[in-house]
Amino acid sequence: MKLSPIQGTVLGGLPVIVSGIVFWGMVLVGLVAIALISKEQERSFTQQVELNAQVLASLIEELLELSPHDQPLAYNREAVIALVEREMPARGFLGVALIADSDELLIGAPPENASKLKLKLNPLAASGDIQRMGGSIELHYFYPNLDDYLTHQRNQLFLTIGGAVFLFGFILQQILQRVLSKPIMDMVDVASKFGAGDSSVRFDETRRDELGYMARFINSALDTMDTEQQATHRAMDQISEAQLALQEQHDLLEMRVEERTGALSAANRELEAYSYSIAHDLRQPLRAIDGFSLLLLEDYYDQLDDEGKDYINRVREAAQRMGRLIDDILELSKITRSDIVLCEVNLSAEAGEILKHLQDAHPERNVKTEVQSGLLAEGDPSLIRVALENLLGNAWKYSAEMPEANIEFGAEQVGDCLVYHVSDNGIGFDESYSDKLFRPFERLHNDERFKGTGIGLATVARAVERMGGDVWATSSPGQGAKFYFALDRCRSRGAAGSGR
Repeated sequence: MKLSPIQGTVLGGLPVIVSGIVFWGMVLVGLVAIALISKEQERSFTQQVELNAQVLASLIEELLELSPHDQPLAYNREAVIALVEREMPARGFLGVALIADSDELLIGAPPENASKLKLKLNPLAASGDIQRMGGSIELHYFYPNLDDYLTHQRNQLFLTIGGAVFLFGFILQQILQRVLSKPIMDMVDVASKFGAGDSSVRFDETRRDELGYMARFINSALDTMDTEQQATHRAMDQISEAQLALQEQHDLLEMRVEERTGALSAANRELEAYSYSIAHDLRQPLRAIDGFSLLLLEDYYDQLDDEGKDYINRVREAAQRMGRLIDDILELSKITRSDIVLCEVNLSAEAGEILKHLQDAHPERNVKTEVQSGLLAEGDPSLIRVALENLLGNAWKYSAEMPEANIEFGAEQVGDCLVYHVSDNGIGFDESYSDKLFRPFERLHNDERFKGTGIGLATVARAVERMGGDVWATSSPGQGAKFYFALDRCRSRGAAGSGR
């Protein structure tokens, strides 16, 4: 059977990986064992050499102590040679040298690279007179080179343990190939068929090991998937039918929306014409009231007492306020219905121009203005103009009682959002009532101190929201106010105002 790439990877890889892990684990253990065994062999070899040297030294010492002569080595030379030649091969020595004060004896022919061990003898004569003996005797033992011996032993260990490791690794790999390869090959084959769309295939559940348990588990999952797949097909069929019905409803709804949109557009046009008609009809009697009141003051000024003059001035103020209210309502209505035209607007230039007009209209006021340069934004020019006029106009109005007013227009980066602001050092307001600021006809200050209709901030909110933005404010009584607006929905609204 020709194997797929994934089958070949599984079959060749898993047993090799498992056997490789075991093999290299055994190699590591073998290296540690070789190191420990070598260390122990070195210690044992050294101890054995020292022991044999001590035994041979004792034998030589016993022989020399029996000598009555003051030169025991020279007197017993032949006996010493015979003793050493007899014992030296059995003790593993290649040569022995005996060195006295006046005599030196070398037995054997040790190689140049032989290892050497030194011992001293102090043999006593029969009289026990050490001075008569002429001093001690030094023994030099020559034995096989320790490094050569250890290298030979390590080579033997490497050959023995390495052969065992390789043999075990080969046997293990063959076993793993037989134990793991076939069941895994069968499972991969079933998985391939299932992936190709044959949902009837199942894994072999007859094995009584972990693979059999896995097969039973996977088969149960495949049964569930098959059932769910069938249910999914039925659901898809139902969804298709529902989509057809939904499309029909959508087409019908679009037709009704178009009809109602046309009707709404016509109603809006009619409402706009009606609003302007009402505004025109209201303005005429208001102008008459204001005009005739002015004539009364001018022509009959001397005939009116102070109370009458006050009444006429109140009538005029009410008529003028009514006129401003009509204008503001019309402006708000216009903003609500006007088409949006987006383009690049120079907010810095607009703000500077508005502040200049305000300064020209009120030359008596001492106002310090600051406009951040280079502020450009994508928006509707007319809506931005209306928003800035109202915000800067409010800042100008509510800072009128300050000896030196400060009005600032700028921007700050809050996350990914550029937030613009208008701030002043005027009377401010209680932030707990900030939710009323942008409602029509809602005012937080006395009309006697600050004239207004309560439409301006509602107009700002409507203009900014129509451009997809947001507007909010922070303040404290007597500490000025700061109004923020963003021309896209700013998620960091709270962060922009956290500094006040």
